[in-house]
Amino acid sequence: MLKDGGLMAFTFHHSEDSQWAVVLDSLFESGFLLEQTFPIASDEGKGEGGQFGAKGTEHDIIHVCRKRLKDPQPVSWPKMRQWVKAELNRLKPLVAAYRSRELSNADIRLILCGKALEFYSRHYGQVFAISGDGEREFMTIQTALAGINQLLDEDSEDTGTLPPSNIRPEAYIYLRMFGIKTSMTAENLRKSLWSTTIQQRQLENRGWIEQDGKEVKAVPIKDRFEQCRKRPRKEMKTELDQAHFLIGGVLTGDINLEEELTKDTWMVSPYVAAVLDWYGKFSPDSKTSEAATLAADILRRTKEKLRQKPEFVDRQMRLFEVEDMEW
Repeated sequence: MLKDGGLMAFTFHHSEDSQWAVVLDSLFESGFLLEQTFPIASDEGKGEGGQFGAKGTEHDIIHVCRKRLKDPQPVSWPKMRQWVKAELNRLKPLVAAYRSRELSNADIRLILCGKALEFYSRHYGQVFAISGDGEREFMTIQTALAGINQLLDEDSEDTGTLPPSNIRPEAYIYLRMFGIKTSMTAENLRKSLWSTTIQQRQLENRGWIEQDGKEVKAVPIKDRFEQCRKRPRKEMKTELDQAHFLIGGVLTGDINLEEELTKDTWMVSPYVAAVLDWYGKFSPDSKTSEAATLAADILRRTKEKLRQKPEFVDRQMRLFEVEDMEW
């Protein structure tokens, strides 16, 4: 039996992110946290054809773990992002050294992902986003891995049209896949989602996409608006749901958005404005772009009016102001 101060070390080598997530979930559920991660040369290439282990990865990660001796404390996903991003910035000289030794991008990504998971493990089961009814929605290891991949993307892709970095991972993935190009083949979507740990059915279950034969399409924003308006507002769980509702409200002209934003039947996510601004800048559809810009303007004007009404401060304004707050 491992003593309280003892260490457990193991290595894991697999080409599928989903399998790594299963191992990590079991590890954290068993009361361990990730203390350190170290890359080591793997057996890749030692067999005929060099196909042992994960394709394209020449290094494994040694996971050094210890017992969790105190209960994890709640932390918001935006705060967790700040910590991880600061750590990734601190590691940039090390990454440069790895690249100078011709370490592959896949290897470097794996190493950085392991470092980011050290932070997540300390708060396992207590990392949360705020849902549309104002409740804490705790993030699974799969969602956290998707968010970590998102952070790594921000340093490797053209950041000009990337979605807002502070939104939840599923919304980020959706905007990256379908915000500008509203359809793709099911095969291309599967390939695009491979390293994110997000699955197509998760986006379908949220009502964001639908498959028609071999093609997967984004559900039109007007259709999403009609779906949302028929259901309790608190069921709009994410900033993307709320942004689609507000854009759809402008497109149809069927509701008074200023009145809607002050209702007690739902709570406005602090990240809605970022999604609206993104649609305003990058949507290829001019009507959607204009509607998003107008919705963002109404949102900001309403926010300023709420500042003048103390009766709203305790509820709505608290959410408007939590951009990077640790809850």
